[in-house]
Amino acid sequence: MQILNHPQGSDEWLKARLGVATASNFDKIITSTGKESATLEKYALQLATEKMLVEPEPSYKSDAMSRGNELEPVAREAYQQATFEQVQEVGLMLSDCGNYGYSSDGLIGDDGLIEIKCPLATTHFKYLLDNKCPTDYWQQVQGGLWVSDRKWIDFVSFNPNFKEDRQLFVVRVKRNEEFIEKLAGLVAKTIKLRDELLTKIKG
Repeated sequence: MQILNHPQGSDEWLKARLGVATASNFDKIITSTGKESATLEKYALQLATEKMLVEPEPSYKSDAMSRGNELEPVAREAYQQATFEQVQEVGLMLSDCGNYGYSSDGLIGDDGLIEIKCPLATTHFKYLLDNKCPTDYWQQVQGGLWVSDRKWIDFVSFNPNFKEDRQLFVVRVKRNEEFIEKLAGLVAKTIKLRDELLTKIKG
């Protein structure tokens, strides 16, 4: 694994991700139950297209997404104060082959990761109720553990508008080797299809 320490969201970071299957998009490859996603072929087409680009195309960012980006440093600090863990910020973690990667919200010691979300109030409340890693992010957190070869990840939800003792939600998730094996196989399938599409257009 290689680490590219470009600031997340920077032009360099965006360029480095072109054509790369990233953990935040693994839900386009595999379902949370380990089945092939119906969007795998479409995602392979997207990755093949990106391989042909010199610059990434502008992407839509909602107000909620912008809010989440702004709150992430606050959430990271709240996590450190609550857990006494030291978080090391990092850019893009990229496989040696360069075909898949993960942009972690931080490394913890030698074995851990952190994945931060800053959702709107109703979503944060639901996370508190469920008291587990949300199914919507299962592929991303397991994908992050796979790419980084680490043992656990703390999923963090933060909303500063809640009462102080409920602003921060943290749940630790360990590697699921059975799921990771299925994920690795479907990522390989996606990359193979990406390369086949590129061969066709180059030919």
